[in-house]
Amino acid sequence: MDEYFVEPGRIEASISDYDRILQSEPDNYKAWHIRGHLLAQIGRYEESIASYDKALKIKVDDYDSWFERGYVLSDMNRDPEAIASYDKALEFGHHDPGVWYMRGNSLYRIGDINAALESYDKAIELGHNDADVWYMRGKSLSEIGDIEVALESYEKATKLQPDSGEIWYAKGLALFDLKRYGAAVISFSRATQYAPDSAYAWYLYAATLEETGNLQKALDSLTKALELKENVFFLTDRGRVLRKLGQYDAAMASYDQALKLDPNYQDIWLNRGALLCDYLNRPQEALACFKRAVEIAPDNPLAWYNQGNALRHLERYQEAIASYEKAIELEPDYHDALRERDWLLCLVEYKQEKNLSYDIALKLVNLTIENFLDGSTQDEDRIDKILTTRRIAETHREDLIVFIPLAFGRAYLSAKGTVMPPNFVWIHPETEQQYPVILSEQPIFQAAYDVAVKWMKEKGNDPEFMYLATWSAELKAIPQMLDDGSRLEDWKVASIGYSTCKPIGPVPLWGGDNPPKTHTG
Repeated sequence: MDEYFVEPGRIEASISDYDRILQSEPDNYKAWHIRGHLLAQIGRYEESIASYDKALKIKVDDYDSWFERGYVLSDMNRDPEAIASYDKALEFGHHDPGVWYMRGNSLYRIGDINAALESYDKAIELGHNDADVWYMRGKSLSEIGDIEVALESYEKATKLQPDSGEIWYAKGLALFDLKRYGAAVISFSRATQYAPDSAYAWYLYAATLEETGNLQKALDSLTKALELKENVFFLTDRGRVLRKLGQYDAAMASYDQALKLDPNYQDIWLNRGALLCDYLNRPQEALACFKRAVEIAPDNPLAWYNQGNALRHLERYQEAIASYEKAIELEPDYHDALRERDWLLCLVEYKQEKNLSYDIALKLVNLTIENFLDGSTQDEDRIDKILTTRRIAETHREDLIVFIPLAFGRAYLSAKGTVMPPNFVWIHPETEQQYPVILSEQPIFQAAYDVAVKWMKEKGNDPEFMYLATWSAELKAIPQMLDDGSRLEDWKVASIGYSTCKPIGPVPLWGGDNPPKTHTG
């Protein structure tokens, strides 16, 4: 097209010149072609198409006219017609890889992504090696979910055009989808550098900063995004970041501002409800938020799950169970909803019993084991807090925290041939008074031991089993014993002293048949 370049101020005059030429030479296809080109330059697209059509009526195999006609149709958002024109240009022998690139763009816009990819690949094969084609190839691959390969295309595009905020933004999105948040931070930082007026670049920059734990900088980026564009998504995310920073009043204000923009955006109600329920201890107000979220999106399992949580806080257990059941109906493998429902079903039975039965103890043990395994460290206070929120009585909380590891440790030691005593000594954490405990009379220990034995038979000593077992002070004493050159099967274990959740000193071990008369307390 450059061969027909005319200074902008001369285009109208040039069109008049070609009009005069065509009056005397109406079959001059080249004049019709150039006239169409000039008309397109000043946005007179319909007249431009008519000129190209005149040229093609005279010379049907004029592939330049087919190509430029397709280009104008693309600008007019008439992509199916544009594709047909590009195909004609290729049919009549056009060898410019730009035809394939433009064809790919039109195919992308109408949603024929695989065909668009084929066009971009053909353009690259023919030497169209600029940032635009690699960028569009990356976008197409992202559309079909091939994010890793898309990222490779974006890498090439950024090397060819390192100052494009749009390309860095697309690369950041791919990295974000791949959960490579550290690298995504760099990409979105570049996007904001080269496209500082892009509100969405600042917004996604904030999202990656939040994922990497840089909350204050994330808040600053969201503030910048909001300076550029007041947006319900930006305000909702800003509220969440403020909540994480402990600025609860500011978080609530951000949610309320978002509601003014869109009172039917369910994420605001979900986040606002979570703030009220989990951080401000206002479950009744939280319930109203979650009910609104359910009204807006009745097919969203999260809305039903959160409603169940608020009802649980209000001790409206049957209603909470019904909400969890609805969440599970919508998403059958919704682990959190399954767990909370099972806890409540167990709690309802637990509250009805005067004395803890083995059956209820077994349910409590299985549910508490999940809480043990949820943590990365052996933090007994964390388990105690969880059980407290479950409304489990203090004595049973202590039993669950102590007896589950004890049972798993004993199951492991017994399987190794160690002779275990039938009881242990509980030591009060403040008075240090000792209380002998007969384990056979403890339903929680018996249930936990049965679970541990069954686990060993079905799964062996897998990492989760050993993680639970190593909470046991009895098992913790074994490495030292083995370091001393002893064999596990030659030893018996004395009863051990426990404070509420913590062992008092080392586990006494001895060989032979005669235990010592005293034990270390």
